[in-house]
Amino acid sequence: MALPPPVPDPITLRAPQEHRQGLFHTSHSLRCHDAQCVARNHATPGDRLQQLWQTQQHRSATLPQLPWAGSVYAAREELYRLAQRWTQQYAALPDEPTHTQPLSYSDYDSRGDSDGDRSGDRDGDSDRSWGPAAPATTARPLPLFLSGHQPEWFHPGVWYKNFVLHAAAQATRSIGINLLVDQDLVKTNTLVVPADDDGRVYRRRIPLDYGGVGLPYQERQLEHPDLVASAPARVQAAAASWVDLGLLHEVWPAAYRLGRELRGGGYGCAAARHLAEQQVGCHNLEVPLSWACETRSFAQFVVMILTDLESFVAGYNQAVAEYRQWYQIRSPQRPLPDLWVQDAWHELPLWLWTAQQPWRKRVAARRTPTGWQLSVIESQRVQTQDWQLDLDQDFAVEQILGFAALQVRLRPRALLTTLYSRAILSDTFLHGLGGALYDQMTDRIARLVWQVDLPDYAIATATWHVTDTTQLSTVELAGQATACQRYLRDLHFAPERIPDFATRYPQWVADKQQLLRDIPPRGQRHRWQEKIQQLLNVARHTLQAEIAQTQLQCQSLQAEVARHRLQRDREWSLLLYPTSLPQQLHDLAQTTLATPTLSRRGDG
Repeated sequence: MALPPPVPDPITLRAPQEHRQGLFHTSHSLRCHDAQCVARNHATPGDRLQQLWQTQQHRSATLPQLPWAGSVYAAREELYRLAQRWTQQYAALPDEPTHTQPLSYSDYDSRGDSDGDRSGDRDGDSDRSWGPAAPATTARPLPLFLSGHQPEWFHPGVWYKNFVLHAAAQATRSIGINLLVDQDLVKTNTLVVPADDDGRVYRRRIPLDYGGVGLPYQERQLEHPDLVASAPARVQAAAASWVDLGLLHEVWPAAYRLGRELRGGGYGCAAARHLAEQQVGCHNLEVPLSWACETRSFAQFVVMILTDLESFVAGYNQAVAEYRQWYQIRSPQRPLPDLWVQDAWHELPLWLWTAQQPWRKRVAARRTPTGWQLSVIESQRVQTQDWQLDLDQDFAVEQILGFAALQVRLRPRALLTTLYSRAILSDTFLHGLGGALYDQMTDRIARLVWQVDLPDYAIATATWHVTDTTQLSTVELAGQATACQRYLRDLHFAPERIPDFATRYPQWVADKQQLLRDIPPRGQRHRWQEKIQQLLNVARHTLQAEIAQTQLQCQSLQAEVARHRLQRDREWSLLLYPTSLPQQLHDLAQTTLATPTLSRRGDG
């Protein structure tokens, strides 16, 4: 398959380097280079948001023509209600938005016809729009601004997205919802903290719980409650004295309690973090992606992909191949492996597992005379375990909805998660830097398979150092440490380079220079080397006090460089910050996106 020319505009954004700096961009402002787009790149973040939102509202006029048009209206209201249900388990709900008018879908049956008329509906029709029929073009789907991340103790740069989400939802008069990506695997159950013991600076891992690593977040439980409860005291004892653990002590009791109430360590972590956001006026809703994946709209989305099975897999693999070409990636496993194809079997970008066997497995599908067959892949082979889906697409949707009662989890992988989120669930999606890079592939998949341009997305991140140290940069400190090591080496091996020594001991300098002029041939240097060593020993004896002092100075500088690097690392967990962090992130987001409230189409 011939590849198109490489994209001329690969995303090259970098996280801010300085303390308390945020970044906000849009995919639209990064994708073009004419004069108008250059002006967008120099616009304020608030202006970029306004341009992005207005572009999305123009797109909404074409919504009824999209392949998934019928799903959008009901899907967004359902997600909104699910987010309310989830959030109200542990927090007060924000006021019902008065600037939106949630639509009622009670007049539409599951086939999309208000009167039940099934004319024109036929088995296996891949051209039909899924879900309730799209209301009249003057109606509007619920305006949702989404973001998402795994339910873990991430760093402040990731947390900043949630505050930007709230600020963007305010500015666009939409509803901000944060998805808890709980189909991803738990990578660690430890907290890495900076330790500083007698000048030795290093990273130390403190266990927060045992077990759960390698399981999806949805299946992660608090396995050792006593260990979890004692985490703040153990972290306090291990962390360097210059680390302010105020936020850890503030949120941990809620995280422990809610982890047990919500039946998941990741859920407890996310809920406690969400409560800290609400305390400073950040009022997003949250919901696990697993809840959204047990809705009718997600089942319809899966069936839509199955109807285009071969072209979808081909488009997916082509998009990944193009991305490797754009960024000159040689490994076939990066950034994602191709979907596997063998005979009639085609791998789908889905995970499947059961509550009884909570280990994610790859999913493959093939067409059968009566519909589709789903199975799992292990060791590049399709296993005998399978599920039959009916050729009648509406009945196939009902079958997928029945997976939940069987405790079978069918979940999207990375690209399918944002494809579903951007195409159906939201007006706009807010990414971090990594997600923004990957979604270039998502855009290509939609274009290759359905000839559709997905909505543009926003990008946000920030850099927050664990302390407010601002005296010297790490480069400056490293330069001082290097200069100290160079001076120490001169004291040991070339004291004639030191002006004071050369002035005080000119004969020593002259003797060494004479020896350097009279270097004997190879094999005859033993006596010459002894004379050089004798001279150096005399100098070292004379300079021993200065050598000792310089050694201590170099060790101190090296320790300071190591400490400074740890302090300026932006990847520390949010737990290692003072209680003022949420307010600071909230204020930065509000300032960054300061712009007049935008009106939705039709609101005047």
